[in-house]
Amino acid sequence: MFDKTKLIIAFGSNFEPQINIEKAKQQLSSVFETTKFSSEIWTDPINIKSEKFINCIAIAETSFDLNTVLSSLKDIEDLCGNTIEKRKCGKVIMDVDILKYGDTIMHNDDWKRPYIIQLLKELNINIK
Repeated sequence: MFDKTKLIIAFGSNFEPQINIEKAKQQLSSVFETTKFSSEIWTDPINIKSEKFINCIAIAETSFDLNTVLSSLKDIEDLCGNTIEKRKCGKVIMDVDILKYGDTIMHNDDWKRPYIIQLLKELNINIK
């Protein structure tokens, strides 16, 4: 039996965000084991001119390697309708990022964002 790797995933949307966050939650729950979600929080856009976002954090376990996880998250973005063209117009249908895979910290700048800190605390996750 494979060891399980713990994941912390951040995801958000600024276009029909309630619908797309729900789609992403359903997909994340079907791909990863023991998925638990934070509450959803409205945030101002960062480095983009757009509508507000809804953001959320998921914690999960997986036996997939990192490349498979990354591919699965890209598939979730695609299933929600995310495209490069839409992003160029300021529409982020779905953005899904791994914050932590096992002991590997990713997206270091995201860990400093107030909403990420708030949602991690909500899930009782110690911040570095």
